[in-house]
Amino acid sequence: MRAYKPSMVRSPSSCRRMPLVGATLTLTFALVATRGQADDAPASQIPAATLSPEAVQNARMATLEGSKSPWSGQFQLSYSGSSLNHPFSEKAPNPGHEIPEPLVTLSGVFSARYRIDPKTTFGIGTGVITETPFQGPKHTSLSDPQIDVARSFSVGPIHNRVDVTLVQYTNHQSYQDGYRQQLDISSESFYECESGVTLGLAFSADGNTFASKGDYDKSKQTEYNFAVDPYVEYALNKTFNLRSVIGIVDYHNRDVPDPARYTHPAVYQTVGLGISATKSVFLYAFVKGRPYSDKPMTTQNTTAGFSAIINLF
Repeated sequence: MRAYKPSMVRSPSSCRRMPLVGATLTLTFALVATRGQADDAPASQIPAATLSPEAVQNARMATLEGSKSPWSGQFQLSYSGSSLNHPFSEKAPNPGHEIPEPLVTLSGVFSARYRIDPKTTFGIGTGVITETPFQGPKHTSLSDPQIDVARSFSVGPIHNRVDVTLVQYTNHQSYQDGYRQQLDISSESFYECESGVTLGLAFSADGNTFASKGDYDKSKQTEYNFAVDPYVEYALNKTFNLRSVIGIVDYHNRDVPDPARYTHPAVYQTVGLGISATKSVFLYAFVKGRPYSDKPMTTQNTTAGFSAIINLF
């Protein structure tokens, strides 16, 4: 639960497939193939061009799918802020009693991607992070180099994406706490309704390795964790959509002898506005609270943040 995954906001973090490029090519081919017969054939005999059943209409998923060219670049960015009561503070509230405590950070991952086939991509990249970016940046660095393989596919009307990522920890906080590598397996499945509603479910499992030597606090070392994030989106139009994510996380720390014992932070929820600025840029501005905990939501324990997906070429 240590690598920065701005794409999921748990974000998380994260499935789409076959955006409108494939559908456009299918439609164009069908029109060209039938053009020569259109003048002579009765209208009832002219085959109708239809969109591919795998075409994804959801703007966020289409942007996350990235370019269809053999080589491309993608930048995923995330800002995790302080409380609404003190929006410019360098400290973030911790109503979920997370370990380690959340930080005010601006983080992202830049990756160069190679499209192996229409449904599979390979990425190699690195993270970038700065703590308290608007309050006096600290520990700014390029960190956490990583590689991943992602594959998208459809099962009936359900679109799916699976991503396997290997991360080498180098960021300040993780490295000083003894983290060294992480293996992350994440998946996302979603269904698009004709009404403009998208119903989705993201899942991820992380496992970490640690330095064999050194005096580290095992209570700050998450050995493995699982996250389940159901979400719903509603497209207001081609540019704006409403989005809400519920985050359920269970993690096991190294100081707990029983490997089957987990810590269950309070469930969080984000509510915000998604903006499809262009076909290559998707932004999500949100507030994050814990409406299901035993404490009422206030401006002191609710935070603001944003995430962005940017395709560079």
